[in-house]
This record gives sequence, structure tokens and C-alpha cells, in this order.
Amino acid sequence: MLRGFFSVFLVWVLLVPVGQGQRSQSEFMGVDSPETTTHIVIPSARNAAAMQIEARNNARRSKLLSDTNKLLALASSFEQEAAKGETLSPKEAAHRAAEIEKLARSVKDGMRY
Repeated sequence: MLRGFFSVFLVWVLLVPVGQGQRSQSEFMGVDSPETTTHIVIPSARNAAAMQIEARNNARRSKLLSDTNKLLALASSFEQEAAKGETLSPKEAAHRAAEIEKLARSVKDGMRY
């Protein structure tokens, strides 16, 4: 291991003076000269991840809001029909109750995250 370290160190010591004062390949080709360099701002990975998280949260909130509005509309119409004394068939009442329950669970699960 010590032998490998010394061989790498020796190569480094020999090559460092060779590389000093030389231009990089892109500068040599005229691509990255200081006069023509433009700085492009690229969002970092953290900013991109934060933007994705924010977009997902906004989508979740809008879905949650629409589901809540649907739930409120279904529950209030079901309650109004029951208050008026309108009779619903047991099959239709069970279907509406199942739909209300499904939306309620969806809203509850959506609120967890």
C-alpha cells in the first residue's frame, strides 16, 4: 500500500510542473475564453427537488379541495332529501352512502401527507 502511495505521489510530482502554465483544451480551442464566457444559471438538484415537492403538494391540495367539495355536496344533498321525507330505494341509499364513505376516506388519507 505504501508502495502504491509513493508511486502515485511520484507521478503527481513529475506531472504538476508540466501542467502549470498550460491552457485547458477548451481555452486552447477558443471555446471558453474569458471574453466569450456566459454564465447560465442552472437550478441545483435541491432546488429542483424542492420545486417538484411543491408541485406535488399543490396537486394534492387541489385534489383534496375538489374531493372535499364533492363530499360536502353529496352529504348535504343526501341530508336534504332525508329531511324532506323523500324515500330513497335501499339500493340507491346504499350506493350514495358508499360513495360518501369512499370520498371521506380519500379526504382522510389525503390529509395525512
